[in-house]
This record gives sequence, C-alpha cells and structure tokens, in this order.
Amino acid sequence: MNWNSVGVKVIMVTTSALILLAIGSLFFYAYSAKQQIIDGEIQTAKVQILLSEAVREKTIRTWEQGVFSPQLLLDISKNNSGQERIEKIVSTVPIANAWNTLKTKAKEGNYRFRAPRIGARNPRNEADPIEREALMFFKNNRNVSDYSIVDEEKNELRYFRGCD
Repeated sequence: MNWNSVGVKVIMVTTSALILLAIGSLFFYAYSAKQQIIDGEIQTAKVQILLSEAVREKTIRTWEQGVFSPQLLLDISKNNSGQERIEKIVSTVPIANAWNTLKTKAKEGNYRFRAPRIGARNPRNEADPIEREALMFFKNNRNVSDYSIVDEEKNELRYFRGCD
C-alpha cells in the first residue's frame, strides 16, 4: 500500500471527517439529552408548586365557605392538647397547609423545599449565594414568575418561584 497515493489520502481525510462528525454528533446528543432531563425536572417542580398553590387556595375557599371559623379553632384548642392541637390548628392556615403538603412530598420526590430570605430571622432560611442571585433576579424582574439554574458544584437543579 502506497501511503502517499491520492486514494489513500482521500480515504484518510474522509474517515477522519466522519469520525469527527460522529464525535460531534455524540456531544450534541448528550447535551440535548441532558437538557431534556433538566426541562423535565423543571416541569415537575412547576407542577409541585402549582399543586401547593392549589392547596393554599382551597384552604382559603374553605375559610370563605365557613367550614373553618374562629369558633372551630377555639373548640379545637379546648378539646385537644399538645401536638394534636397544634397540627389541627396549623392545618387551617392556608400557607402552612400548602407548605406542609410540599414538605411531605419532598421526601418522596427526592427534592428539597425552602423559602429563602435575605436577613431571615431563622438562620435556616437565610439565602445562600445562588438563592441570593435568584432573589435579586425576582426583585429586578417583577413580571417573571420563575427562575432556574443548574448548580454544577452541588450537581442539582435549583428551581425558584417568586411569591407575592
């Protein structure tokens, strides 16, 4: 075989080009697959948040319909004690009801739910650097309802939704 012949050079150039094209295609496919997974996780997070908002709204309507009342809370307070009393009373609070629903499902869904704040009274709620970035994003973009970022350092997707 003559390595200097035109035919061998054409075959080598063509083979090299095909190998580079295949490698490029694999990288593009890997990126697309990763992006589809991220988009799916964002959709799952949105659904969870929307469901919790539905729970909150339903609890508000329950109050408006008179199912819950201040008298009912007094009765619960008088007829129950300890943790049971606290759980029953808290279950009538719209935002607490939604929060507890999310926290319960967080374990099943393998995600964390937080309500970060800059200057929080509770140190557990103090915003980390990525959460600070998200809070500043919402402050500067009041018309945007959600924000997400892939935290490469922790290898996790961070989804944020603003609240009023």
